This record gives sequence, structure tokens and C-alpha cells, in this order.
Amino acid sequence: MEDKKDIRLDEQDINQSSSESHESSSLENWEEKYRRVAADFANYKRRTEAEWASVRRRTEERLLESLLPIFDDFLRLTSHKAEDEQIAEGVEAVQKKWLRWLETQHVEVMHPKGEEFDHESHDAVLHEPVDDPELDGKVVHVIDYGYRRNGEILRHPKVAVGRYVGQEGHRQEDEYDGE
Repeated sequence: MEDKKDIRLDEQDINQSSSESHESSSLENWEEKYRRVAADFANYKRRTEAEWASVRRRTEERLLESLLPIFDDFLRLTSHKAEDEQIAEGVEAVQKKWLRWLETQHVEVMHPKGEEFDHESHDAVLHEPVDDPELDGKVVHVIDYGYRRNGEILRHPKVAVGRYVGQEGHRQEDEYDGE
């Protein structure tokens, strides 16, 4: 009879141990599920913040791009001598405000005149004949300024590129002697 009691006690111990093991395993499963949900939420939050930052940046860029033609008109206007001194001063004051505002938006005006033409940074709209061979392939005239924001080009400047013409009035090509 004692053997039967021992067997029953052993079965109870096993059942109790199994129950505790199951509860422990269940708790570990819930903890693992919690960690996964927390990690998923952190990833979701990070992704959402990045998407909103991207939307905000694109919206700002679209706004800036829509305002740039207005600023171009001011630049063109100030490049000519005004007849009325007060009008000229007023236009220059507005231009300075625009420039300060652009700076707050991390936008810089690109002034490529005199630079070597670069098809990745400039948009050539015409070639101008030049007498000076030093100006061949360089930006000789800016038609519309370009703008850069945080190092990225918002709009390429539209430029005229110098093309050297010799005394004969046509483009000088390097001579090839066949060697």
C-alpha cells in the first residue's frame, strides 16, 4: 500500500511540476510576444516618422519651387538700373528679404557665371560665340538662376555656354593629323 501512495505522490509531483513548467512556458511565450509587439511598434513608429519627414520635405520643396520664378523676376529687375531711385531701393529691400527668407529655408542661389559648364549642375539653353579661348566651355551668361537646398539642386540654372570662335568666325576644332 505504501507503494501505491508513493506512486500517487510521484504522479502528483509530476503533475504539479508539469503544471508549473507549463505556466513558466506560457509566461515566457507571453513575454516573447510582448517583446515582438514592442519591437514591431518601435519599427512602425520609426517608419512613420521617416515618412512624415519625407512628406514635409517634399511639401517644402514644392512650395519653394513654386516661389522661385517670382524671385527670378526680382533678380532680373535688380540687374537693370531703375530710373526712379526710390523704386530701385524698394525692389532691393524686397530682394534682400527674399534672400534672408531663402537662407532660413537653407536655400542658396547658384551663381555659375564663369564656371566650367557641368551638365550635372547646369542646364545649357544656348551657346554664345566668344572671342576669348579661355571662355570656351564656360558659363558666360545666366538666364535663370539655379537653387540648391541642403546641398541638393532644387532647380538647375539655365545658362549660356561660351563657344570659342576664331578670327574666321566659326568654332575652332582641334586638328587631327591622323597619327
